[in-house]
Amino acid sequence: MQEKRIAMWSVPRSLGTVLLQAWSSRPDTAVFDELLSFPYLFIKGKDLGLTWTDLDSSQMPYTDWRYVIELLKAPLPNENWRYVIELLKAPLPEGKSICYQKHQAYHLIEEIMGLEWILPFSNCFLIRQPKEMLLSFHKIVPHFTFEETGWIKLKRLFDYVHQKSGAIPPVIDAHDLLNEPPRMLSKLCQAVGVEFTEAMLSWPHMEVELNEKLAPWYSTVASSTHFRPYQAKDKPLPLHLVDICERCDEIYQELYQFRLS
Repeated sequence: MQEKRIAMWSVPRSLGTVLLQAWSSRPDTAVFDELLSFPYLFIKGKDLGLTWTDLDSSQMPYTDWRYVIELLKAPLPNENWRYVIELLKAPLPEGKSICYQKHQAYHLIEEIMGLEWILPFSNCFLIRQPKEMLLSFHKIVPHFTFEETGWIKLKRLFDYVHQKSGAIPPVIDAHDLLNEPPRMLSKLCQAVGVEFTEAMLSWPHMEVELNEKLAPWYSTVASSTHFRPYQAKDKPLPLHLVDICERCDEIYQELYQFRLS
């Protein structure tokens, strides 16, 4: 079987884990949940308030993170991010022909990791209406900057893939995904060259032990077994997020015009 590697890039709170669950329910697919967060955390020291200590006291649902942490303790710490990238390119387990990777765009530190290594992947982009994304983000991270939302990095990666490939990479909008899961998953599968299967429409509960730092990120999605119907968020934005939302929305609209629809 010919291997297919799909890299889904997004910003926080864009339903990336729900989409990961859909792919994880395919018997032909191996999934990776934000592997780049580990070298990012190693290099930066923290990630939106999370530290190594927070990982040491919890489990992650789709990542053998203890193994990744050991890789990051390699003899050449300034180069250890290379080990994580090699994991993303490594041969798949027997019986698996698809590698689905969930990524936060800001975890890819371009000046250290470079970008060329992502080009052999089927790079896709998951977006969510900024007001809804920011309201969800604000519940977990009360204070953040526009740069920390990840939208700048997401647009940078989209432009890079577009320029290098000569084609517009697939963009999927979270609202569309929740409104019509079968249709949007079918379109995404078609765009990356794999067959859609209805196995992607449901999955088992996550069975993980989450500490108080990780629980806010995973608690809602951990109890899900399918795509829940879209519900609009009518709550107003805090005043200090209005300007950030406007700046995020400029990028969102640029990407939205290319969405699968």
